[in-house]
Amino acid sequence: MADPEVKRSGTGSYIVQLDDSPVAEYDGDIAGLAATKVAPGSKLLKTAAPVVNYVKHLAGERDQVLKKVPGVKKLYDYNYTYSGFSAEMSYEDAVKLLEEVGVKELAV
Repeated sequence: MADPEVKRSGTGSYIVQLDDSPVAEYDGDIAGLAATKVAPGSKLLKTAAPVVNYVKHLAGERDQVLKKVPGVKKLYDYNYTYSGFSAEMSYEDAVKLLEEVGVKELAV
């Protein structure tokens, strides 16, 4: 039976959005991680320590999600204006992935 929340990808490629905020919007609500939210008119400095640390946090969150569904092949990470990754996977793995804690949405 098809899951109504997951559209079937004709190519097997999906974009996975995680619950975490992207770097440009992160307001510092995780203990030990300083805010990285960009103020209006300011620029994001990718080499700033808070940004580097938050990107490491996002990588760890992605890794935890990916370990739970081993059939998923990650293609690209998104950190700065979108929090997630693109990946190739079966429809069945897409349904499983959407059920994981930390996954907000899947798009084709």
